[in-house]
Amino acid sequence: MILEYLKLSVNELWNNKLRSFLSLIGIVIGVAVVFIILSISDIANVAITSQITGSNGVVNINYIKDRTNKENILMSSFMSNAGGSGEKNYKFNYDDINELNKIEGVVDSLAHYSSYVKASVGRKTSNLNVKRNNDNFIKFYDIQLTAGKFIEDYPTDKQINLTIISEKFITDVLELTPDEALGKTVKINNRLFTICGIFTSNNDSFKLANIISKEAYDGLFSSGTIQFMAIKVKPGADVGETTNKAVTKLNELHNTTNTKEGFKEEDLSVIINQIKTVTGILSLIMSIIASISLLVAGIGVMNIMLVSVVERTREIGVKRALGASKK
Repeated sequence: MILEYLKLSVNELWNNKLRSFLSLIGIVIGVAVVFIILSISDIANVAITSQITGSNGVVNINYIKDRTNKENILMSSFMSNAGGSGEKNYKFNYDDINELNKIEGVVDSLAHYSSYVKASVGRKTSNLNVKRNNDNFIKFYDIQLTAGKFIEDYPTDKQINLTIISEKFITDVLELTPDEALGKTVKINNRLFTICGIFTSNNDSFKLANIISKEAYDGLFSSGTIQFMAIKVKPGADVGETTNKAVTKLNELHNTTNTKEGFKEEDLSVIINQIKTVTGILSLIMSIIASISLLVAGIGVMNIMLVSVVERTREIGVKRALGASKK
């Protein structure tokens, strides 16, 4: 008997193919919309958090005048994460790198020099983030060339007048192709640098930046103005634990363990929590919209099912008369 019912059900679906297809589409789309909208919030949280904090295992360590002030910590963290746009300090020591590299879980460390200046290429003038090319700078930030050569590929006596510049700056600000930009000169603090390469980087702070040699940077600015130290944590290692060890080591080296000012890892939790609150509200609104959409789709499906049953009233009556059960 059950087999007969199944055959009848399949026949009814097959005889009303369009109606069955539309009902199925209504159910699938209604449920899919709910899942997609609920997933958007999670995707947005991950994407925004990744943009703010980075996802390559690099953590910045700042020197803060008042570690008890959360605003100071947040501002320093934001500035260093933006590529070193904050004030320069003279508290770091380049020799600290050797000590940081000895810490378990640290793959590499870097003293980050950076300055924001007005730069001009031809008749166009714009803000540019000038970065110092330390020995391990290119490898540390995984910088890739899209055109030209690295500064190190040229003879030593030529390197002081060369620069590599970000592809985004070339395309968005100068409105040039990488090949057109090669060989042009950039004027920084009344000094000309020839563009020898165009690069890209996953780090957002490099989007509008250029890199010059150590000697050139020290001549334009100051070799003592390290803005922050950055460490790269080994894949699989605990980021928080490794960072705490690095901060503790720096404070010990500079005798700032028990002082008000001292070293502190970047902390963008306030911004991240605010973003999560906003995306949470958006998720709630979208969930309500999705629920309404699902309700409308459900009413449509129920309407079709009701019509189907009403149309088969006579058929159902005959089957009941012949002994069919209510099931």
